[in-house]
Amino acid sequence: MSEAEHRALSFGSVAEDYEATRPGWPRAPFDEVLARFGVRDQPDVVDIAAGTGKLTRTLAQLAGTLVAVEPDPLLRAVIQRVLPQVGVFAGTAEDLPLASESADVATAGQAFHWFDLERALGEIARVLRPGGVVIAGWNSPPREGTWYDAVIDFLHVANPDHLPARAHDWSVDFAHPRYGELFETTARHEQASDHERFARLLGTHSVISILPPERRAALIEEAVAVAVEQGAFAPDGTCAIPWRCEVYALQRRE
Repeated sequence: MSEAEHRALSFGSVAEDYEATRPGWPRAPFDEVLARFGVRDQPDVVDIAAGTGKLTRTLAQLAGTLVAVEPDPLLRAVIQRVLPQVGVFAGTAEDLPLASESADVATAGQAFHWFDLERALGEIARVLRPGGVVIAGWNSPPREGTWYDAVIDFLHVANPDHLPARAHDWSVDFAHPRYGELFETTARHEQASDHERFARLLGTHSVISILPPERRAALIEEAVAVAVEQGAFAPDGTCAIPWRCEVYALQRRE
């Protein structure tokens, strides 16, 4: 098993921390994409690699019908508990358990970098109706000199493997004959957190979760210390984690 595959399969081991500490998703960039491509109101939506349903919650505000697809049974169990109204299926982006031309929108939050892009984009095109839209999103450090940027910079130095599992130029890598031109948009948002939850959040990073326990605990402690030095926490221990939501969208050709 490659390191990337090991990391991709690591999230079930931290499913409850993932649910408790990972950020949600702002609705605005998704509304912008749907308006940009003229997607009908109350569309049929599938959330792929849905994890614990962080993005699924936002999609529930705009979807007519909504299903989630997730390969990890431990993550699926969380979605089924917190979003019992959503149909949840075992499957992957490369092998979706859905009928052809059954969805108007397909999404993947914090996940596309784990996919076999050629296979996944082809399989998603099969499931989308003509004119349907695939949306890939990431919540990323804002890279604006924030305290959270300083923490991530520290992790890159202290643990050189603390990099994306795969590096992509999405303007190039999303090129596919079944889709039109790439549309991109971003949105800033903040996540309310605190000292304890921030430490747990760091532990859900795949490159940290797979470390030996002693090394993992030490690295998290050091990273939290950087946040403290940067003035991240209020006197009561609370903080606001800054995020840059990056959204990329493609429309399936007729």
